[in-house]
Amino acid sequence: MHTSPWPVSTQAPMNDAGELARQLAPFAALLKRSENRRALEAYVRGLAASIPSKTASGIAAHDAGTSSQRLQEFLTRTAWDEERLNSLRIRTLVGSAEQSSDEEGVIVIGEELLRKTGSSSVGVARHRTGGARALNAQRLVTAHYAGRSGSWPLGARLYLPAEWAGDAARRTRARIPASVSYASPGAIALDLVDVAHGLRVPASAVAVDAAFSTDSLLLDALEHRNQRYLSQRDSSLTDAASLRGARWTPVDEGAAAAGVRPREIARIRLSRITAARRPADRPGYLFGVRDAGSAHEASYYYAWGMDELSSASLLRLASRLDARRSFYEEARGQLGLEDYEGRLWPGLHRHIALVMLAHTLRRHLT
Repeated sequence: MHTSPWPVSTQAPMNDAGELARQLAPFAALLKRSENRRALEAYVRGLAASIPSKTASGIAAHDAGTSSQRLQEFLTRTAWDEERLNSLRIRTLVGSAEQSSDEEGVIVIGEELLRKTGSSSVGVARHRTGGARALNAQRLVTAHYAGRSGSWPLGARLYLPAEWAGDAARRTRARIPASVSYASPGAIALDLVDVAHGLRVPASAVAVDAAFSTDSLLLDALEHRNQRYLSQRDSSLTDAASLRGARWTPVDEGAAAAGVRPREIARIRLSRITAARRPADRPGYLFGVRDAGSAHEASYYYAWGMDELSSASLLRLASRLDARRSFYEEARGQLGLEDYEGRLWPGLHRHIALVMLAHTLRRHLT
């Protein structure tokens, strides 16, 4: 039985002030001052609203009960802990009986680039994407939960490039905490996984987006922890050659896949190359998936610690990767993820936490 205090609703009345205040009450209780509780309500309501801009000034322009200055102070100057707020949101979702009984849940690791102009926004640097062109952007390492009963964001943390981490003046201007030192994207991803496990997120495996498929240190660490994982591959030409001659077999995906074009899978036993440039001690499976009978390019994955899983189960786990991408499409297009205009570390991470809270309430508000 589903016992979440936030029954699923895709048409949540976020403009109902009384109802929104009721749903926000557990989170507002984390804020000591009444003006901060009012700012929390105004900001979350603004993020979920159909307004052209989700900046502090854009939200204030459509809410007579607040001001741009008040919202900016709420994000950057008042005393509250966004990690504690985010943990409460996750614990509440995990606490539902339906989520707790999900045995096919995964923690999906990925990244997002937030485009910026100039060089003053915290952590901004040139980042290369799949193409040859580099983007001026902030790089977020993200974690997402996906299971049979649904999905929701777990958190996101800014990757701080070495040139930022070691620059005392930039750190001071951007108010980067002294506790934050340089960490690779893979190390940040591992920390996000640890946080999720600490909050008892019901995940049996980690799913790694293609952005991390060549991060040997991350995959080494997951294997050292005996953590089952599935990694999406981005080296399709190499993988296609590796699977040349392998047998492609139909996948029985059952009644749940009714109306979906049948697919086929090929897989081989493979030991990936570790960061020490030698084959891993324990091999996994390289597998490809394509539409049945199609000569078009397949999608490729590497699965470790999943020897007992059927082809249909592997495909279900691979499909969990899409949940993270879907959330960030919604967060960018509807919840103002990219609209934070400040340049400070606390403001950015508080904005992200509130975007995730707005998403949760909008999806689950009665």
